[in-house]
Amino acid sequence: MRGRDAAEAVPAARGYAAQDMELQRTLPPEPASAAAARRLAADALRAWRHDDLVEVTELLVSELVTNAVLHAGSDIDLRLLSSGAGVRVEVADRSDVLPARRSYGRQATTGRGLGLVDMLASSWGAESRSRGKVVWFHVGDAGLEPLSEEDILAAFADLDDPLPDDVAEPEPAGSRERAASGPAPDIGLRLLDLPIALYRAMEQHNDALLRESMLRGFSQADPPQDLPHRSGEGIGASASRLPLKTPAVEAALQDALEAGAASVDLRLTAPAAAREICSELLTALDEADDDASQGGLLVPPALPEIRACRQWCLGEVIAQIDGNAPTPWSPPAEPAGNVPLLAQIDPGVILDNLNDAVIVGDDGNRIRYLNPAAERLLGWSRDELEGQRITVIVPPHLREAHVVGYSRYLVTDVPRLIGRPVRVPARHRNGAELQVELLLSSFRVADGKRAFIASLRDLTERAPRDRAVTTDNALAATSDVAALFGPSGPGGDLQATAPVVLETVAHHLGCQVALLWRPDAAGEELEWAAAWDDGSPGGAGFSTASRHRRFGAGVGIPGRVWESGEPVWIPDVVGDANFARASLALENGLRSAVAFPITTGAGVWGVAEMFSSEVLEENADVLAIVTAMGRQLGAHADDAR
Repeated sequence: MRGRDAAEAVPAARGYAAQDMELQRTLPPEPASAAAARRLAADALRAWRHDDLVEVTELLVSELVTNAVLHAGSDIDLRLLSSGAGVRVEVADRSDVLPARRSYGRQATTGRGLGLVDMLASSWGAESRSRGKVVWFHVGDAGLEPLSEEDILAAFADLDDPLPDDVAEPEPAGSRERAASGPAPDIGLRLLDLPIALYRAMEQHNDALLRESMLRGFSQADPPQDLPHRSGEGIGASASRLPLKTPAVEAALQDALEAGAASVDLRLTAPAAAREICSELLTALDEADDDASQGGLLVPPALPEIRACRQWCLGEVIAQIDGNAPTPWSPPAEPAGNVPLLAQIDPGVILDNLNDAVIVGDDGNRIRYLNPAAERLLGWSRDELEGQRITVIVPPHLREAHVVGYSRYLVTDVPRLIGRPVRVPARHRNGAELQVELLLSSFRVADGKRAFIASLRDLTERAPRDRAVTTDNALAATSDVAALFGPSGPGGDLQATAPVVLETVAHHLGCQVALLWRPDAAGEELEWAAAWDDGSPGGAGFSTASRHRRFGAGVGIPGRVWESGEPVWIPDVVGDANFARASLALENGLRSAVAFPITTGAGVWGVAEMFSSEVLEENADVLAIVTAMGRQLGAHADDAR
């Protein structure tokens, strides 16, 4: 009995009872494997009389096998084990990259698959193995314990055939000939001025396109074996072998982010075979984008900047393998003239007669309507703006951040700015920047596509009132912070009390995020020490992403305060050249920053940093108040690390 064909009970392995039943299969890295895995799981569970678990197991098996097809590029080992009232499922591949849940944003696969596993499975996990990894989950009874790699091999050793195809890595075709002649040397490549945030958004959209293309293939009666990769291996598997999909590239991007860079000169190497992979992947993604624009996929088509970044990245690999010199990234030019609108929206007389400026946009990032109040506010006529990219009214230094945030929302449906007012700059026809209060809402139109309504309110006259309120609140913050260290307060040193202090100050200043930075053990950089946020998607997103940053003296807001010992007030961080987190702040709806030093007799003990969704004009009184507060807090600081 071959192990890969075993559908009967196997000899008991350590950790499992003798009556356990097991099924093992090795599947190729092809789109059809997800459908095959669903059928195998359903047949096995019905044979084992787990009919009540068939539906959820089919769904979760499909998600994990799809992820393996997309990202591993190797054979996939499927293993199901029945015990009592539960079932354990393992999906193993040869990739050593462990999966991570993405809230898409953050850093891994499309993110929805693991979210389903986390929500529906009794338990789940991922483990590294000597030949890759295994992702497992339990449904029903969660009492099954994971087997170690030694346990699995011991169980396989009792079979008539010790699974040579499952246990041993198959020898790639042509490997003996290559070994005789020696491997071809890799080619050194450079991606100059790679825009990090835009690249991350491009990766996210590429993953979504590949996944939706494959899932559409699964739904067909006779799913294609390649989508559209000629080798039958699957375009997702080929994508996993790209020179851009390596731990070294990921480390370089992360280092650049932590250093506060918005772009990076990326050095990498690739074999000559990467040329064909990049060419086929570029064709596949462009075709998937075309399908998406026709409504054939659930994911929206890429915005022009995302598509341009994709074509540049993959095109550079192709061109440099062909012997051409590297070409730095350059943002695509705005298309000239208007384009046909995707659909007609009749706003009626209601929107036309509103006092607030109203703009309606579509999921292609196009302006489809603006009312007379928007014409007066922005200086453009309706005929000039309808059909234009929304980026026309975004200041140039914010356009990349706008595209990144817009694309992420279209792919993930996770709102950052939807439904809450934020203060942002808008570009007037004459090039000037206007401070407006923006309120976004999203809805579906008759053709099923998404549309957005943006309400813009001029805030020119509101700055004096905001200044007075902020001063009063800063005085109240000082009083409440002092009470924290009084007889009725929580007590303790400042490090232990920092989250409460941050919340108190942020609450009075009307801020959504507050961070504390401390010098590291070597005294060379500032590192994250404590944080508070208001629990909103924007506040939590910015706070979480900031935790991995480090700042040298003079770098970013914390580094400036640390070096100078003076407070800093930035009315609009996204327009500040020395603010490395501009894209992150704009995506999360944060605009103003106030930072002040916490000082002791030995110098700056730490830096407190506050962020508001409002654009607040600098207030000298508030700066004086928070500076004094920093000196008072320093009296409660404990310098022990």
